[in-house]
Amino acid sequence: MASRGRPKGSLNKPKTFITSIEQPNTELKQIKPIKPSERTEFYCCCCGKKYIKQQGNFSYSQSPLFKGNNSYLPICNNCIENLVEQYTELLGSQDEAIKRVCMRWDIYVSDSLLQSSRKTGAENSRMKNYIRQCNMVQNVGRTHDTYLRELQEKEIDTIQDLDDLKKKDNDIKVKEKVIKFWGYGYTPEQYKFLQDQYDDWTTRCECKSKAQEELFRALALSQWNIHQAQVTGGKVKDAMDAFQSLLGSANLKPVQTNDNALADNMSFGLLLRKFEEEKPLPDPDPEWEDVDNIGKYISVFFLGHLCKMIGIKNKFARMYEEEMAKYTAQRPEYEGDEEATFDAIFGGGLNGKADQNDG
Repeated sequence: MASRGRPKGSLNKPKTFITSIEQPNTELKQIKPIKPSERTEFYCCCCGKKYIKQQGNFSYSQSPLFKGNNSYLPICNNCIENLVEQYTELLGSQDEAIKRVCMRWDIYVSDSLLQSSRKTGAENSRMKNYIRQCNMVQNVGRTHDTYLRELQEKEIDTIQDLDDLKKKDNDIKVKEKVIKFWGYGYTPEQYKFLQDQYDDWTTRCECKSKAQEELFRALALSQWNIHQAQVTGGKVKDAMDAFQSLLGSANLKPVQTNDNALADNMSFGLLLRKFEEEKPLPDPDPEWEDVDNIGKYISVFFLGHLCKMIGIKNKFARMYEEEMAKYTAQRPEYEGDEEATFDAIFGGGLNGKADQNDG
């Protein structure tokens, strides 16, 4: 018997009092992970210090390794500076220290950026200035792997044998004799630098022996070492000391060539006046005097003859007349009876008859 008051088919209907299951419970919502951009706390992986923002405390990075960290390095700027100081003390060069830090944190390495990073103000450190330049538009996407690829390409560009010379497609053409002179292992740019310096030395300075050639060759190589030390931040002083030593061996130091350089910069007339004022020429020895009288010959037979010919009366004309008088024949003049003189010369009288008194 069916119960009273219960509608037909009510056993198949859900109970009306279970209403909480039909609406989701707000207390059971799934917790979403915090996005990097929504984080409010940032910790340095080296010192553990907490920062409330990344900008200004961490350096921006071009490496894809730190993209999940808002493209910031996980090490704070203070710890990076401490690493640079430690590596500088260990390696003996700040440039090498910066390269080591770049290697560890996947930062691009460039010799030109290392050079320009030296020009930094008092408010910024050199490492901070270097990373700032690495993040410029022209360096976007460059990492330490980029530097390794460039380094490998640079090594491939060196000429190891004559076959490499034929394979190179470079704007700088290197002659085979230049490579044989300097040896293998340089890039075309280095060959050009070395040969230009060697040609400059040998053109300006005397080079007549094998020893002098080797000295000028060593000077060109030393100049390249100085250039590399300046670009890479190496030991410039040691390179300069080696260069100065070579200059002394070649007798080409400025103090050694001061007089020669002064003479080269003066005209011939000024140089003669300098000699006459400081150390005038003494009178020549008798054996070096004008024994042939060439000066007198020019004055007499050139100037004197010219003046005589065009009617100018001066000392040169008189000198010419006096000199020519020595070689001029004059008619003889005799004193006494002309008839007796004639008879004495020709042995006869004026009328053609011989003197009867002549026996």
